[in-house]
Amino acid sequence: MGMLLGIVDVLLMLLWLAVLARTFLDWLLTNHEHENPPLVRALHWITNPILNPLRRVIPQDMLFDITPWVAVAIIIVIQQILVPDGTLVPGYEYPWNREP
Repeated sequence: MGMLLGIVDVLLMLLWLAVLARTFLDWLLTNHEHENPPLVRALHWITNPILNPLRRVIPQDMLFDITPWVAVAIIIVIQQILVPDGTLVPGYEYPWNREP
């Protein structure tokens, strides 16, 4: 079970990193929409299944799009529920798990 949780932990971490990378690249490449680099296309392909349903729920009439940040928060909460003590570093005692 530990190996499976480790894989889930890594996949969820990569997913929220992909959402953040897409957010930053979208901010940086706003004037180059016609070029559509392969990295941006790949990030959109990976993150659209997460962001599109959230965009239907979260109002889009704000100054900037908060959907990626909500998605990252949801992914991190799911990650903490599924893997509360972090399997990426076996044996490491996280500060919040220490008893006083």
